Amino acid sequence: ETEPHGDKPHGDGYRANGHSGSEVWSETQTDPAEARRPRLTFTDTVHSAEYYMQEAKRLKHKADALMDKFGKA
Repeated sequence: ETEPHGDKPHGDGYRANGHSGSEVWSETQTDPAEARRPRLTFTDTVHSAEYYMQEAKRLKHKADALMDKFGKA
């Protein structure tokens, strides 16, 4: 089995791009799962009651569709 990302072994702390692991992650360390999730943005925008009712219906419809798809295990 060959290494797809380069010839250097990963055990010595160096990556195929020539940087050590400590150099790459010297800034803030984040959980890899958090890096894949989109960042939530919160605004102080005030919406009407009708907007919130439509949003609730949309979310309920989406949740019901997921339950139909995955809930019947």
